[in-house]
Amino acid sequence: MIKKALRSTILISLSIYLTKLIWQNINYGNNLTTLLTASLVLTVFEYFLKPILKILLLPVTVLTLGIARLFINTLGLYITVYFLDSFTVTNINTASFTWATINFPPIRLNSFAAFFITTLTINFINNWLKKILVRIKKIRT
Repeated sequence: MIKKALRSTILISLSIYLTKLIWQNINYGNNLTTLLTASLVLTVFEYFLKPILKILLLPVTVLTLGIARLFINTLGLYITVYFLDSFTVTNINTASFTWATINFPPIRLNSFAAFFITTLTINFINNWLKKILVRIKKIRT
């Protein structure tokens, strides 16, 4: 259990770091201790509070066809920001850019939308890293 929690903490901290590089809206003062503490809070939320919330909100999850689970994950990020003064999530503001002759408009997301997109990105990267580790483990055996 401790090995699994430690692995999860490291993967979440890497996911937070990569999300910071993508959206540039997470601030932990470039302090590794703050990053690891934030990932530890998210790990505790993932293993202890999230299963309880999933059971309590099961009727809402069924009615919303699973969308309520996305909001449960966002609650975890809100809890992390609440408990850690040096860990903040700000608005997402990107400039317009052109890629492959396609013009993309600037992205402006405030408050809850910024938390929601940040949470989705952290979870996507975290799940991607877990799948990579599983494949590496299968190759080794």
